[in-house]
Amino acid sequence: MPLSSRLEEQLQQSMDYSIYWSCFEQRDEQLDTGWRILPYWVLLYTHAGETDFFQNPEAGHAETDDAGVTVLPVTVVEGELLLIPAGIRHRLLSTGPTVCDGLHINYRLFQSIDLLSLFEVPSVVGVEQVGPLRSAIQALTCLLQDNTSAGLQRLAQQQACAYELLYQLLLVSRSLPERERPLQSIGRIQNALTCIDEHLDQPLRVEALASRCSMSRNRFTALFKTIMGLSPRQYLAQKRLTRAMSLLANSEQPIASIAESLSFCDQFHFSRWFKKATGESPRSYREKIKAGLFR
Repeated sequence: MPLSSRLEEQLQQSMDYSIYWSCFEQRDEQLDTGWRILPYWVLLYTHAGETDFFQNPEAGHAETDDAGVTVLPVTVVEGELLLIPAGIRHRLLSTGPTVCDGLHINYRLFQSIDLLSLFEVPSVVGVEQVGPLRSAIQALTCLLQDNTSAGLQRLAQQQACAYELLYQLLLVSRSLPERERPLQSIGRIQNALTCIDEHLDQPLRVEALASRCSMSRNRFTALFKTIMGLSPRQYLAQKRLTRAMSLLANSEQPIASIAESLSFCDQFHFSRWFKKATGESPRSYREKIKAGLFR
């Protein structure tokens, strides 16, 4: 999609990434992550062994999710790269030894948009295409495991590796112009997006968000949904859920404190809301993620 110079400048300034976990891991026993939802992309390159990847229910092979619905696995073998989008309910299962490079990573625009969601990203990259991606992942994971260097040089090197990985991911993905097109208008709701991102610990009313963008509630809601694909309320709930999952998986912050940081009146209401959204309690979610391989 051709970009105006103004939009290109905005995208360049807003592009960001976060790495939540990385590892080169050898595992001799069976792996079973159980069914889970993670708030970031999972990248898993297999050096040896094979892993079955299950995601959204499909009719087929006799493997079932928590609701008893049959799902069809994708088997990832040596030399292949598995790519699991953020927010996808999935399960990883292997019955033998595995050796893998793993990354949990997000690339964002305007602090809010999953950059990779604007593309059709393959679930598995085969041996024929994986070479540059494998090199980019290995460079980044090796750098993150190296604790001997620090400072601006290391930060610059890490950023270069992260964006080289993004570039290689986009080379094997298909652009979706219909998803990119709404970005032309994102500046009109930028104040609301910033407010949501900075004030998840406070109750936020749609009228107040609309006012920040100098629009009526109805006009703001319609434009917001066109650009983001969700209503303001749905988007706010998604942001809170993503933040909750990230804090549960990557911090030791008490659940009561997480609830407060997301503007819930108490831990009970937060736990009930979280279980309704994910199918499990915050405590169970935290324990499962921290216990599993590639967390």
